[in-house]
Amino acid sequence: MKLVIDRKKLLDAVQTVIGATDHKSVLPVLSHILFRSDGETIRVTANNLEIQVQHSFASDPHEPFEALWPAKRLHDILRSLSDHSLVGISQKDKDFHIAAGRSRFKLACLEPRDFPLSDSGSEGISVEIPQDEFGYQLRLVEHAMAVKDVRHYLNGICLHLGAHLTAVATNGHRLAAIEGQTVIGIDEPRNLIVPAKSVLELKRHVGASGTVTLSAIKGSNGMRADFGDTVVDVRLLEGLYPDWRRIVPKEYSTEIDVDRSKLIDALKRTTILVDEGDGVSLDISEFGGLVIIGESSGEEVREEIEIARFSGDPLTKGFSPRYLIDALEALDGEIVTLLFTIDIVSILQEGLLATFVIMGRRL
Repeated sequence: MKLVIDRKKLLDAVQTVIGATDHKSVLPVLSHILFRSDGETIRVTANNLEIQVQHSFASDPHEPFEALWPAKRLHDILRSLSDHSLVGISQKDKDFHIAAGRSRFKLACLEPRDFPLSDSGSEGISVEIPQDEFGYQLRLVEHAMAVKDVRHYLNGICLHLGAHLTAVATNGHRLAAIEGQTVIGIDEPRNLIVPAKSVLELKRHVGASGTVTLSAIKGSNGMRADFGDTVVDVRLLEGLYPDWRRIVPKEYSTEIDVDRSKLIDALKRTTILVDEGDGVSLDISEFGGLVIIGESSGEEVREEIEIARFSGDPLTKGFSPRYLIDALEALDGEIVTLLFTIDIVSILQEGLLATFVIMGRRL
């Protein structure tokens, strides 16, 4: 097999899929990238057994081929040849060669038949939404995902397919949910729980324009995200995701509107003294505004913030400053609304169908 190809186009393809390789696995094949060509279109695929990414691109007519090449070395070589627009690639037996100018590389390759291609299975329930909307939903809720929780189904984002696509994440102490604007009209709602690592990979492929088609794969616990030239197959988490709507209070005792940026800055200053994992006290009243107090080993920090609107009863309650900061930084509005019960604070932003819920804590 011999091929002369545009270096940048090949490098872009490798960079698109390399996030799905696994260089720490005991299986060498997972650190390699599969190349398949019909003579005009080259399909580049990486798979770490949890997620598979395939990218297709057109090339000048050439001999059809199938090959399995080491991902990182190929990537580094192509990056190093930045002075060259074309590279020559050839393969004989278990060696493949890269040439550009006066540079020559000979690398070992593996057998393509050993590569674990994901089962392409037929697509079941399928929805199409704008890529920027999908990416925004993932970014808004990802901070609330659990990390290495024994309840494995919490270690990711739940995509609820119903009238709209709703993205939800929770670790049991905080929750973030956002309903998309696009009407998808699924009559029989379904939850697809995407693992945290796969969420990060999906975000890499979201563009500012175009659409993505999300499909549940029949006969397997898998989901496909088709971005056009790039297709991502994800192995989903199993388990019954909690009904997050039951967690959101229907009534609140105290409501305030406050400047989001000023609240973030004040909370960040409290973390200078407050140890990771400790809480701060929120003291709220109509005339006193919002007072944040943090204490640690006899030291204290106090922040006073004006509130734009107050409704309900005065309140003093402890919360994690880190959880509050994460939720507030996910938003982008100038003013946010904080709604309190005796145990919970919910954070809302006008015009956005998103809800953040944070459990209170003892001080």
